Amino acid sequence: MFPIVELRQIRAGDVLFHNSLGFALVDDVVGGAARLDWEKAGNQRPNRVPVDALVRDYRQCVPYGLFARSLAGRTALREFSAAEPGRTLRWLARELGGNQSRDDLMQWLNARGIVPTQRFPRWWEEAEAQVAGDPRFVWQNDRLTISPDERLARPRALPLDGLYALFYAEDPVGRWQLAQGLGEEGRARLLAQALAARDADAICLLLRGLATVPAEFNEPLRELAVQSDPILCAVLLDRGVPDVLLDVARRASHRDQRAVVRRTLVALTPAQRMRVVLHLIERALGTENGHSAAVFLTDQVPGGPNQLLATLETDGSVAPTQFARALEWLHNRQAESTIDHTPLPVEPLLSHLRPLAPERAFPVSIALARAMTARHARGEAGGLPGARMVSGGRIELGVAEDTTPSDDVQAAMRLIAELLVGAVPRNESLRGDELLAHITALVTGVAPEWTAVAARALAADHSIRPKTGLDLWEQLELGAATARVREESPRFSAARLDVAHDTHIGLLKSRLSQTNQDALYWQVDGPMSLLVVADGISVSTAGSGNQASQILVQEMARQWDQSVDHLLAADEAMIHRFLDEALAHANRSICEAAVRAAGGDLGRNIPMGTTALVVVVRGDRALMAWLGDSRIYLVGSFGVAQLSADQNLRGEWLRSWQTNTPVELGSDGYALVGYCGHFDDEGHPRAIAAGHRSLTLLPGELLVLCSDGVTDYAADDAGEMAVILEEIARKPDLGMACRALVDKANEGGGGDNITVVLARLIW
Repeated sequence: MFPIVELRQIRAGDVLFHNSLGFALVDDVVGGAARLDWEKAGNQRPNRVPVDALVRDYRQCVPYGLFARSLAGRTALREFSAAEPGRTLRWLARELGGNQSRDDLMQWLNARGIVPTQRFPRWWEEAEAQVAGDPRFVWQNDRLTISPDERLARPRALPLDGLYALFYAEDPVGRWQLAQGLGEEGRARLLAQALAARDADAICLLLRGLATVPAEFNEPLRELAVQSDPILCAVLLDRGVPDVLLDVARRASHRDQRAVVRRTLVALTPAQRMRVVLHLIERALGTENGHSAAVFLTDQVPGGPNQLLATLETDGSVAPTQFARALEWLHNRQAESTIDHTPLPVEPLLSHLRPLAPERAFPVSIALARAMTARHARGEAGGLPGARMVSGGRIELGVAEDTTPSDDVQAAMRLIAELLVGAVPRNESLRGDELLAHITALVTGVAPEWTAVAARALAADHSIRPKTGLDLWEQLELGAATARVREESPRFSAARLDVAHDTHIGLLKSRLSQTNQDALYWQVDGPMSLLVVADGISVSTAGSGNQASQILVQEMARQWDQSVDHLLAADEAMIHRFLDEALAHANRSICEAAVRAAGGDLGRNIPMGTTALVVVVRGDRALMAWLGDSRIYLVGSFGVAQLSADQNLRGEWLRSWQTNTPVELGSDGYALVGYCGHFDDEGHPRAIAAGHRSLTLLPGELLVLCSDGVTDYAADDAGEMAVILEEIARKPDLGMACRALVDKANEGGGGDNITVVLARLIW
């Protein structure tokens, strides 16, 4: 980022940064001020900023650099960062000016949505190794510093061959610095080389510094822009290059080429798009099928003819005399749209249908997938922000955007998840799979099959997601069909479980000679089964986590032995009551042991505690209770669904938004609010309310109970966890499957105790 000295250095499409307000896209520069489109909406963020405030309070991001791309091309940037960790780190360090700590760099990458926090350690190892061979980047006192390259400050002193080589080897900051130090002739020579190399990024950057483009470059620029690069094409359209305007106007009249035109228009800011569309309509009306092209182009701007006519009247950079044909056509089009037509009611935006009833999750998701399928089949993408629910339960998408079908799938399922939850914090740090980790507690009745489809769709890894709307549609239909079977199938009271388990201290823990604080228990008595997993809290000073988890499983085993015969004939409400009472007994036993360990005085101690997963399976019905962040998953033909909900501060934070009493999170939010071993404010044992859930198991389905040593280290997100659990579920031997899952967690670092219980329904 660099200072703003004068208004003319800023162009529409640039990205600016304000230290407290964040990032904004420059929509237009007019009347001595910049009109801004903020990344995050808010009343305190100004839409129009005069030059004195720009110079005083803002910095400009390097054009086509990391921060600019993170606002206007984040999907491509994520892919680039995954493939090129070293180059990404260089770009970031250069834009920040060097002298950054590892934590500083991590926070920037995570906040911009470029590298997820959980992926960062592995990503950093690769990036650091790749940067280590570059003598300009040196670690000093745990901060990454950059040695200046004197050649960048004196580009005119370089021979032409040396300048070319240096320019093409540089990152966006270096390229920008070099281009700024050259005159028009030098930039024109570099542009010739960029055209020969078909380097669209370099071409776009060099065009900024050229008042006029040499005539001999017009044809190769037009060919490259129109045929292969929508961003370059958008730059040339905004510059008003006649050949490019005519070419794009002609393409707008052909249905099979309109997707290219849409992608180009999406690369423009709203103000640029208005002006460019006016130019394109003017030229299209002078060609064959000009009316059809003009109709299509008008549909690409919000407000249609009315807004385009308003632009002609109010935009000082547009001269109405240039647009005689367009002006007449727009007036006629406006009249046609209003004569003898009764205004129709505006259908609601999909984003306004909150909270969405759980039973509508599948119908609305399927309608959205069908709408995306039609758009993707035409080679187009985007339109979710303007999606509306129309008659017959159909969904119509908004204006096409510069996205990919895979990103549309992710955004669509994220949108449905938010609609189900209702009010959600507008915070980039809240990932879609984090919503899934809490959705069971926030919304009652969401089908596990829908959660399973969402888990894959929300994955950071593109290869895990459904590729297109059609893939998503197919998976949703399969999930909806399975949900109907689960809901309507008769009970099979004679079904039973095949169970296996494994536990490991964790590779990293074992190197530090620590204790396995997990514990487990399971018992199969014909059609009745009990499954228990506990993860002791390691910070305890009155007792220990391993003691707490052992007390819990021992108490659950004792309660089971006393009650199993009665539970065989009990109704489900009685079984849930048994779970609560058994956990309350365990809570009391753990608290009493903590008091004894503290010598009767807990005043200066942290009492021991443990998470708890307890599942009673009777025939094909599973009845669950949980405390804390150990997890229960269901694996079936539809995918993998998390059945439990994490009981931590992050979940309480989300709930506060639902109740319209939002609170500040104040931390990463992973501290537990649910555990066994709880005292009330007066120092008496008092059990925390457990989460509960019941569902029917289908033949062959697998229940997975695991401590957070699995979820934190085996996978980076819910999508990756789904892939892993689907793989281990295919193993015919459950013992081997348990060992495979433990191995996955150790391969991921093994930084915590690892415990797994697997149970498959058999007949």
